[in-house]
Amino acid sequence: IAPPDRLHVARLDVSNAVLSIGPGAAIGMSDYTPGSMHFWPGAGFRFCGAPGDAVVVSNFLGLNPWPGLNLHAQSTGLITWTRITRALGHSLSNAALAISNSVIETLQDGFTVSDGSALDAYRTDFSGFVNRGMEFTGQSRSVLRQCSFHGNNVPYINTVSADGSSLVDARYCWWNSPDGPYPYGAYTNERVTSNVLVFPWLLAAPGVQTNEPFIAITSHAAEPVVTADPQILLWGVCTDDARVARVVFRNIGSTVSGAASLLTPSNWAAQVWLFPGTNQIGLSAYDDKGNGSVAGIMVICTGGGSYMGAAQPPVFAPIPQRVVARFRPLQFDVIAAAPEPAVLTYWAEGLPQGAMFNPVARRFTWTPLAAGIFTNIRFFATDGMLVGSVGAAVIVSNITSGALPPITILTETLPTAYRYEPYYFALAVENAAGPVTWSFAGPTPPEGLEASRAGIIAGVSTYSGDASSTFTVTARDARGAASGATKTLVLDTSRGAPPGSLRVATMELPVTVSGTAVSVALAATNGAQPYAWLDGSGILAGHGLTVSNDGMLAGAAHADVEVPWTALVGDASNVSSFASLVLPVVTPGRQLQLVPMGNLLKLRVAHLTAKSLLKLRLRFATPAGFTIAGDMVATGRAGLTLVDGKMEKTAIPGRKLLYLRKEGSTVNKVLVTQRAKDVQAIFLLKNVGLAHAFEPYGVRNATEEITAALPVWARIGDFSMLVEDVAVPMKSKLGKTSVGTVKW
Repeated sequence: IAPPDRLHVARLDVSNAVLSIGPGAAIGMSDYTPGSMHFWPGAGFRFCGAPGDAVVVSNFLGLNPWPGLNLHAQSTGLITWTRITRALGHSLSNAALAISNSVIETLQDGFTVSDGSALDAYRTDFSGFVNRGMEFTGQSRSVLRQCSFHGNNVPYINTVSADGSSLVDARYCWWNSPDGPYPYGAYTNERVTSNVLVFPWLLAAPGVQTNEPFIAITSHAAEPVVTADPQILLWGVCTDDARVARVVFRNIGSTVSGAASLLTPSNWAAQVWLFPGTNQIGLSAYDDKGNGSVAGIMVICTGGGSYMGAAQPPVFAPIPQRVVARFRPLQFDVIAAAPEPAVLTYWAEGLPQGAMFNPVARRFTWTPLAAGIFTNIRFFATDGMLVGSVGAAVIVSNITSGALPPITILTETLPTAYRYEPYYFALAVENAAGPVTWSFAGPTPPEGLEASRAGIIAGVSTYSGDASSTFTVTARDARGAASGATKTLVLDTSRGAPPGSLRVATMELPVTVSGTAVSVALAATNGAQPYAWLDGSGILAGHGLTVSNDGMLAGAAHADVEVPWTALVGDASNVSSFASLVLPVVTPGRQLQLVPMGNLLKLRVAHLTAKSLLKLRLRFATPAGFTIAGDMVATGRAGLTLVDGKMEKTAIPGRKLLYLRKEGSTVNKVLVTQRAKDVQAIFLLKNVGLAHAFEPYGVRNATEEITAALPVWARIGDFSMLVEDVAVPMKSKLGKTSVGTVKW
């Protein structure tokens, strides 16, 4: 059968034989009869296409899905350069299957692997899973490498799941987001169960990056590495066509990540904390253009690990400002202490060129070659869960001998402190003899910032306006008052974003109706124009959408699903940024229509405490075919704040659905009630921190009275409403809280 002809198969059974299908073959399985493929004991198959000449297996008429592949006990299969699509479900039972360079898509009931089966896949695309993902049970095992998972029906299914007896190693795969799958990344990302090994994951879809750096671990030849120590020292190589800018390490058991020491331009070392049991450790190398690559290792810790459950982060001893002449060696040790017994792991960031930090000895060494002021040096320590840090400043002088002249303050201006952005600045002097002590007079720094005797102004500004603080600083060295200097400085604060920090300004995408044309202009700020936009997930074409170079998202989506999508933008200075967005798509028959009257949005934003409240009450006309079921998930959103049902639930089919979670005084509640004439949904968050979440909508200051335009949206099961903008008048209460209520 030569292309474009297709082989029409009603049913296929193979036993004690091997079925081989070569490049270009097109097989159409029957839409109506039980058009499944069964491979019985002793059977095998080979679907072997070629690049640009793939094997295609689909339903013949394109109307109804065909039942799928079924590998029974003691059968085997090999799939390469093949596209298998539009099936109900595939299954392996005590069988073995290997897949490479293929596409498995549009699968209604998932891929089940059971009874000691083995499934290995390399560079394979898994997408369009609807009711179930890939499920591994009964002591089955799988190794997935360089695979892409995207466009699956999240958050309603787990893309990959495994029971307690099965082992799934899905490291070095792309999960449609640089943040990785849920529960590590966002709730709307592709999902895995916690016992699936996924870290490190790829930072971009395979083939999207060009000239990404290379990184490898050479300290250990095989994994898993077994040790009773609370830490492990790793080292390896990293190369790039230009320059490896940084190497970051992380143990997936916590959210903490640190910077590896670059021993040479192509060699790195890192000491990493361990937890008891299995540790997934990842290294990420980045170049100056934002490209990244990963390496990883599995370590089994048979001891107690490093973390002892401290309630406070480690605290460093202050590091006095150092003054050194160029060509003279400088060396000092850093030390931190944990409030409770713990083994600490150290790293450094912002080191000057040629400087080294030994994380084991906790020692900084450097022989500077040029004079200058180096104020961005920072040291970190962690017990694996909490992180402490301290800054250091080094002044390199041209003076190599003779008596020092009086001390002089070199700092003339202070950088602007931007709201909610980390701030660190070390005041600088020259001609200092020994450690320098600083004192401050006048107004204190803005809210969230502190000035230390070491001459460091640091913190995270929480000041809500644009203002200036003027104060006087005095510096004295070991000579005391006989050699002192005083200067008046001004520190500006801003609630805007730092210049040159490219950001995606589009916070959300509208709900669209499938089959209806949509056109959305994406926006970016704080970059060097013009901007260039890309499909960071590589999935838009599969959903009937495109994004143009100038940021126009257009097309007609053809799936009833929330599509997680990564928008990637670059500017004229080769800086890039991304945002994880969701494009909700609903079919006309699955649309929720708001009923006039009875809808409510109540918002209380506490600017100084975590005592905010959000209540959203929506009434919908009951759509045809809607009925409350126990497996429904309900999600509501006001602004960027989601209230969803990720907790224990109570359901009365056809009547009521309740999600409720209480943690201390915090309440998260979702109540959906189906009544005779309508459906009412109530979404409630109480005693949580919401100040930062509503700041993009103008709710910034407790003393300001504004009208905030808040987008409101809800989804109940597979029924969804279109986004509706609601104007909420926000008033001040006691100068500490913004409150607003609107009914419509």
